[in-house]
Amino acid sequence: DIGGVKKKIQEIIPHAIYVHCYAQRVNLVLVDVCKREQIARDFFELIQSLYIYMFSAIPHAKFCATQAVLHPGKVAVELKRIIDTRWTCQFAAIDAIKKRFSALLNTLEELSSTSVAGCSDRAIMALELLNQICNFKFVLSLEIFIFYLMISTE
Repeated sequence: DIGGVKKKIQEIIPHAIYVHCYAQRVNLVLVDVCKREQIARDFFELIQSLYIYMFSAIPHAKFCATQAVLHPGKVAVELKRIIDTRWTCQFAAIDAIKKRFSALLNTLEELSSTSVAGCSDRAIMALELLNQICNFKFVLSLEIFIFYLMISTE
């Protein structure tokens, strides 16, 4: 926490004791538990991998175009980055995936079948991500985490 409240207070009062608020305590517990549990760790790593992959130009453009076809008249949903210190970010990330899951599947299917020269790495990664998110464990984790994160962000 480079420029946070704790640092600013300790600059003025060096011996001040810092105590996290209850929301921050809950956040720290959730982060710690999820980092220790393999299923949760794998799930959030996959969410982050999806974000990184879909953030690049070609996948992002295809994802937006697919959303326009599948959800006409609605604003395109952007995938969100995972940030450990804010559980609202985890909720936003998995909520975006849940809302546009069909568009994400279609986009990854299209990208995985692309055989354009120079795109083989992109196609392989799309196929790998597609296989992982079509997995029952991922879909179940998505439902469970969206439920519990919704409660914890209220």
